[in-house]
Amino acid sequence: MLQRILDIDPRALVIVITGHGDTDLAQRALEKNAVDFIHKPIKKEALDAALRKARARLDLTQYTDSR
Repeated sequence: MLQRILDIDPRALVIVITGHGDTDLAQRALEKNAVDFIHKPIKKEALDAALRKARARLDLTQYTDSR
């Protein structure tokens, strides 16, 4: 699913959330530029951290696009 989203919009920021993830799956998602990989049940701290990463990436992208 991650690849399909990025095929539609390569600039999309994706946080992968799964109940069946493993280390290999997380590594592959991050190699495809997922912002983060969160296991269910979702902990607020993990979601907050992933959203901060996404915001930082978005801010960086907007900065480089404006140059």
